[in-house]
Amino acid sequence: MRPMLCGAAALVLCAGGAAHGAFIDTEPNNNTPAGADYLGVFGDGDARVIVASLFPSDVDWFRIDVDTDIPGFLTTITFPLTNPNNDPDTVLGVFDADLNLLGINNDGTDSFGSAVRLPALPAGSYYIAVSGNPDMQFAGQHSQSGFYALTVSFVIPTPGAGALAACAGLLTLRRRRH
Repeated sequence: MRPMLCGAAALVLCAGGAAHGAFIDTEPNNNTPAGADYLGVFGDGDARVIVASLFPSDVDWFRIDVDTDIPGFLTTITFPLTNPNNDPDTVLGVFDADLNLLGINNDGTDSFGSAVRLPALPAGSYYIAVSGNPDMQFAGQHSQSGFYALTVSFVIPTPGAGALAACAGLLTLRRRRH
């Protein structure tokens, strides 16, 4: 049953349009920022799902371009897909075009995945690096291996969304008191 669900999920991802789709990393060519796999241009609401593999001493690099005058949130998440969903234990980093580290995470969730969310990113190029624990320098100094999914999304916050959420919360509190 599980292989059938995974196959169905892969089919749905591959059938997605330009805004949503699956991509598999190119080994060993994406082991440096210069060889980073290009994931495309991201605007409001764009997302990609990448199925990739990590081997001992491997670092996977990806590049995206943000094309908007309005700063938005970039969210990147890795999810291990091997043994059952706990290998590889990833380290995730997001860098600007000059390779300055903007955010890093090792085990962003209760499992072995990682997550980085960066607010207010302006237009420009960004790099995403995935390595294995404990390689916090993205130098390939790890022994992790396995398949993982990387999700990358960019969203521009809607003005007033925070106020709307606060009002909904107040209405919920008011109803509970009666």
